[in-house]
Amino acid sequence: MFKNFVRDVLGIPLPQQRAVGLLFLYSFLTSSSYFVARTVGDSLFLSQRGISSLPEMFLFSAIAVGLSAALANRLGKSVRILRIARTTRISLVTATLLLDWLDGLNETRIWAVSLLYILAEVRGCLNTIQLTSLLAEVFQHQRAKSAFAVVAAGAPMAGIATGIVMGSEILALGGRTWLIFLCGLDLFAVATLSFPLFRSGSTWQRRLSEQTAFRNNIENPLLASTGNTNNTVFLIALMTMTACKSLVLTMISYQWKSIAAVHFQSNEALLTAYFARFYAVTDSLILMIQLFATGRLLNRIGTSRALQAFPVLCALIALLLLQSREYLSSLLAVTIARAGDVYRRSIYDVATAELFLPLEIPMQRKYNAVANGIVKPATEAAASVLIRLCVRSMGVLGMSQVWILFLPVWLGAILLLSRNTVRHEEGKPIDGV
Repeated sequence: MFKNFVRDVLGIPLPQQRAVGLLFLYSFLTSSSYFVARTVGDSLFLSQRGISSLPEMFLFSAIAVGLSAALANRLGKSVRILRIARTTRISLVTATLLLDWLDGLNETRIWAVSLLYILAEVRGCLNTIQLTSLLAEVFQHQRAKSAFAVVAAGAPMAGIATGIVMGSEILALGGRTWLIFLCGLDLFAVATLSFPLFRSGSTWQRRLSEQTAFRNNIENPLLASTGNTNNTVFLIALMTMTACKSLVLTMISYQWKSIAAVHFQSNEALLTAYFARFYAVTDSLILMIQLFATGRLLNRIGTSRALQAFPVLCALIALLLLQSREYLSSLLAVTIARAGDVYRRSIYDVATAELFLPLEIPMQRKYNAVANGIVKPATEAAASVLIRLCVRSMGVLGMSQVWILFLPVWLGAILLLSRNTVRHEEGKPIDGV
C-alpha cells in the first residue's frame, strides 16, 4: 500500500522506489552536514573576522572549490562515483576534525575559522556534483522528473531539521560541538553508500543503459553522431548560464551576509540563530514545493520555461534591493532576496539536472564538472574582485545595479539551450529542453 501511495502521490514508479529512497537518505545526510558547516562557518567567520575580509574569502573559496572539483573530475574518469563519494566524506570528516582542533588553539584560531568557511563551500560544490552524477547514472535514459524532485527534497528536509535544532539550542551548544555533529552525519552518509541495495540498483541501471544505448543513440540527437554541433552549443550555453547565475547569486550572498553581520553586530550566537532559522523557514517552503509541485510543474511548463523564470525573479529582487535605504528594511530586503533560493533549489536546480539526461554518462560527468567545477568557482572568484570594487563606489545595496546587468545574458543563454537541445518524449523529438 505504501508503494502505491508513493507511486500515486509522489509519482515514483515502483521499479525506481528503492533507488530513490536510498538517494534521498544520502541527500538528507550530506545536506545536513553542509547546512551545519555553512551556518557555523558563516557565524564564526563574521564574528571573528568581520565583513571586511568577506570578499577575500569568496576568492579563496572559489579557488579551493575549483581545485577540489577538478580533482574529483579527474578521479571520476577512472574511479566509480560511489567510491569517490565515500572517499570525499571521509576526507571531509578528517579535515573538519583537524580544523576543530586548531580552532581550540588561540594562535591558530583565525586561520581555522577561515578554513572552516572555505571547507563549507567545498562541501556544497562536491555535494552538488556528486549527487547530480549519482542521479544521472542511476536514472540514465529514463523519465525521472518526480524521482529527481523527491531526492532533491532531502536537502530542504535537512535544512528544516538542522535549522530548528540549531536555532533553538544554540545558546546551549557551541560551534565546536556542531562540528563534531556534522562529522557524524558524514559517517552515516558513507554507510548509506555502502548499502547493498544501492550497489545492486547501480548495477541494474548499468544493465538498463547497455540495453537502451543503441535505441537512444538513434532517437536522441544529442547522443547521435550528428549531434556534435548540438553538444558544442549546449556546452557554451550551459557555461554562460552557470557563470551568470553564479555571479548574481554570489553578489546577493555578500549583500545578505554583510547586512546581517552589521544588524546583529557580529554576534556569533545571534548570527547562528538567524542563519539557522532562515534555513528552516526557506527549506520548509522548498520541501513542500519539491514533494508536491516540482515534478508536475516541470511536466506542465517544461524545463526551459522553469529555467527562464529564475532570472526574471532575480530582476524583481534587484528592484526590491534598490528601494531599500535603512538597515532594518535592508535586512528584510536582503533576507527576501536570499530567499530566492526557494525557487532555485526547488525548481531551477531540478530543471538543470534534467539537462544532463540526454547525454551519455561520461559526457554528463564532463559537462557537470565543467559547469560546477570550473565555470562556477572561476565566476565566483571574479565576482569577489567585482564585489570589492563595487562596495567602495556603490555600497552594499548599490551592487544590485551591477549584477542586474547580467540577467539578460543569463536569460539569453537559457533561450539558446532551448533552441539547440531536444528532448525525446513518447517517440518524438520536440523543441525545448
